[in-house]
Amino acid sequence: EDADRGIHFICLNADIKRQFEFVQQNWINNPKFGDLFNERDPIAGSNLDSGRHQNGSNYYITIPGDSVRKRYNQFPRLVTVKGGGYFFMPSISALKFLAQPPQTVANAGAFAGYHRLESPEKKEAELISGLTRLLRERMAKEYTAGKTKRDAHPKTHAVLKADFTVEKNLPDHLKKGIFAAEKSYPCWVRLSSSNPKISCDWKKDLRGFAIKLIGVNENQLAEDEKFTQDFIFMSVPVMSIGTVRLFYDAIYYSHKFHPIVWVLKLLFTGNLGVVLELERGKTRPPSLVHIPYWSTTPYQFGDTAVKYALVPTASPDANLVAKRRENYLKENLAEYLASNSASFDFKVQFYQNPLSTPIENGRYRWEEDNNPFIKVATITIDAQQFDTEERRNLAESLSFSLKHTSAEMKPFGGINRARLAIYEALSVFRHQRDGRDQIDHTPEHYRSVK
Repeated sequence: EDADRGIHFICLNADIKRQFEFVQQNWINNPKFGDLFNERDPIAGSNLDSGRHQNGSNYYITIPGDSVRKRYNQFPRLVTVKGGGYFFMPSISALKFLAQPPQTVANAGAFAGYHRLESPEKKEAELISGLTRLLRERMAKEYTAGKTKRDAHPKTHAVLKADFTVEKNLPDHLKKGIFAAEKSYPCWVRLSSSNPKISCDWKKDLRGFAIKLIGVNENQLAEDEKFTQDFIFMSVPVMSIGTVRLFYDAIYYSHKFHPIVWVLKLLFTGNLGVVLELERGKTRPPSLVHIPYWSTTPYQFGDTAVKYALVPTASPDANLVAKRRENYLKENLAEYLASNSASFDFKVQFYQNPLSTPIENGRYRWEEDNNPFIKVATITIDAQQFDTEERRNLAESLSFSLKHTSAEMKPFGGINRARLAIYEALSVFRHQRDGRDQIDHTPEHYRSVK
């Protein structure tokens, strides 16, 4: 009975200040907590060390009773802190990752199975199927047959001819897929705005940069285009709606009810940052060929994964400004490319680990401080006239798909798995509804377009 007694107290917090320190300061050691007066917690409260009551007694403890309550004066301090420490543990997402190893079940999408780096959400296939149905409904509602625009990035600013040239003397770890050999490919570049409703260029928006390489080695994934390689870029480094569940909720609540309902759900589920990130990414650039673009999502690169980036090699012409006109982006581009060329460095950034370079959530940026992008190719857009009827018709017939790739460079992550199914289904729907034929992309067809 005379032995020393002690307590080990351990708690896990998401926020030390708002949880542990709040309970300690505002509940345990607050003498007026819960409508009491001059009463600290009897077990862990610092009673003897906190001064005396005005009548000279120590802090007291009151015990509620049915008829008469009891009060004890000079209640001693029972616990004295001898030491403590704060320790940092993996986040909830990291613990979930460790608890759920990558699945190997068959993929309902385009590929035979998941890669070791992938870990899909629960009910992902059902969500993707629902997304496809909702987006098809929205397209049918928004557009009349014969004039069906894309669900995403419906506004085309330009379809441009360009050259994609793989860098010479790449080290072996960069020689994957189309980068395995020093070669130049003709390609189409489509510049667009993302708002589902076509609007004035002056309105801030996310901008798109889609690339279709012509004459690549036969790929194993696509059925419609066997000799193309597509890349899809955005004018932001992250995908704010970065999971299939967030993507589904955004479309469902916006389409079935109103966008504000989606925002309210994000607010009540603690995900309002999604909207803020989305709005921060919207811009009003003076030129679409002088700003950077990112893939936002990862792709296989041999036995690992990468993200892609496009970095312009020149600053915008001082004469190009964001003019308050409906189609100023196309007009500025036509003015610039009438006598000038533009180019981009095509770069890759490598996967490192599931915490700093996550695969399944596009909201998180792969930081570049210790993981820089590496140049592997150059895109050159020569001076040209693109604002023609032939190019405008081509813009509506072009189909960009993540399936247009080799197995060695296939897309990774939930958002990309959703895109695989959705892009294909909506492209077929759009082409069939409008009576448009799929283009047989060959070098000969490319040369025939003026």
